[in-house]
Amino acid sequence: REAFAMLPKPAHPPLWEYKVRFLCRAGGGRELAAEMLKVKQLPPTEQARLWTIVGSEAQSEGERLQAMIRASEVVADRPQERVNRLVALGEWLFASGISATDAEDQLLAAVDLLLVENESSAGDADREGDTDATDDDDAAFSTVSTA
Repeated sequence: REAFAMLPKPAHPPLWEYKVRFLCRAGGGRELAAEMLKVKQLPPTEQARLWTIVGSEAQSEGERLQAMIRASEVVADRPQERVNRLVALGEWLFASGISATDAEDQLLAAVDLLLVENESSAGDADREGDTDATDDDDAAFSTVSTA
């Protein structure tokens, strides 16, 4: 606690990481649960990173699974980060031998999220009248000889 009080906020993320790793290796339990309640004050991407550490370091498979799920939940409003966490969850499920079907479901959810993001990005570009990129692509194709 003293280290957090003495150091500036930008120096806190590595401290949180070391603290979470230590608590996981020491057996987790109530102390880890109490500390993870404190991370709610951190930005969502930092929370997700710490939950992922718990997911890789926790003693029990159930704790690891819950942590990996929580890592994807805390970044629900950040699609790209959520995609990364869903892929990590899918990889973890598959590598842990828990369920190939559940792993596939997480990967498909990540793909769906990417497709939705891509469609919304394309829709935003169309609404802004940004047709320069497609005009450039058409010009590039028209210079290619088919003979």
